[in-house]
Amino acid sequence: MNGGRIETAHALFEEFGHDEICAYQPLAIAAALLYSIFGDHEHGQAYFRAAESGHFEGSPPDGSVSIESALAIMRGSVAVDGVDASLAAGRIACELEPVDSKWRPLALFIVAIGHIWRGELDPAEPKLEEVVGSGSANEALIVYALAQLALIRLARDDVDGAVTIAESACARAADSGLDTVFVNAL
Repeated sequence: MNGGRIETAHALFEEFGHDEICAYQPLAIAAALLYSIFGDHEHGQAYFRAAESGHFEGSPPDGSVSIESALAIMRGSVAVDGVDASLAAGRIACELEPVDSKWRPLALFIVAIGHIWRGELDPAEPKLEEVVGSGSANEALIVYALAQLALIRLARDDVDGAVTIAESACARAADSGLDTVFVNAL
């Protein structure tokens, strides 16, 4: 998905049956994220509920530190229960995921977006900068964080700073072949 192949990811999930996805909590978590991003809210919500009610022992295969963290990232990303719940879920994931985790940048981003949605730019900015500076963030997330930083600069009437950051985001997207990925529309 992060490489711009959301249709491919969707097609792979379509190979599984609904019951098969619901029966395996880590797969239900991934499906809830994918279908929500894909715009299929009916399936996204069904898999969200399956993920919430599922049970899984051991380390999740996605590399997150725990199923609790994976659920928090899902809750924060999908934001079913509103901004405050999304922000709280992001904070939980930040507490659970170690600094070098590939999931920590997304958890930081969820927190930053929660603050932005609440109109709180000051606490959002350092979280976004941490995402950009993270050695474990994927390129799509970095580009999206840069775009949000550019908007924050614009909201503060720092047009030159906003343009500089936006140009950096566009260059990174183009260099990575991500310039047509949906999150880069911003």
